[in-house]
Amino acid sequence: MVGIKIPGHEELDAMVNIVAPSDKYEEVGNAIVHREHEIFITEGYDISVRVFSNSDHEWLAAKMKSLNYDLKRQNAMDAEITSGSS
Repeated sequence: MVGIKIPGHEELDAMVNIVAPSDKYEEVGNAIVHREHEIFITEGYDISVRVFSNSDHEWLAAKMKSLNYDLKRQNAMDAEITSGSS
């Protein structure tokens, strides 16, 4: 058995994110819950599986891009303030 520890989720052996078509999201999610439990019982792996719909995934991707942009902008402003005060 190979253990893969996820930073911040030390109790998990693995984490899987699945993006499903919006019209199949619920069906895929229900199937995955059963497989996740089956893997834990038969193989002993504690796996966290999250299912996202396409629309949720697109929203999350846009939000992450926006947060990245805001962080880069803030870092640039901080660097400018720091270099200007020297």
